[in-house]
Amino acid sequence: GSSILNTLQQLAGAAGTALFVAVMGIGASHSNSAPPFGPMIDGVRVAFLMGAVIAAVVLVLSVLVKIDVPRGPREVTESEEQGATV
Repeated sequence: GSSILNTLQQLAGAAGTALFVAVMGIGASHSNSAPPFGPMIDGVRVAFLMGAVIAAVVLVLSVLVKIDVPRGPREVTESEEQGATV
C-alpha cells in the first residue's frame, strides 16, 4: 500500500512538472511580448493559470464526493463471534 502510494506520488510529480513546462513553452511561443523576458513571463502566467484552474476543479470535486460511512455500531456476523470466542 505505502510503496504504491509513494510510487504514484513520484510519477504524478514528474508528469505534473512535464505538463507545466510544456504549457509554459506553448504559452511562451504564442506570446507577443518583447524578448527576452516577455515570452517567458507570459508562458509562466499561462502555466500558473492552468494550475489554478485544475486546483479549483479538484477542490470542487473533492467537496462533491460523498463517502458512505456507517454511523453507530455495526452488526457482528456469526463468523466474527466464533472467531472472538476461540
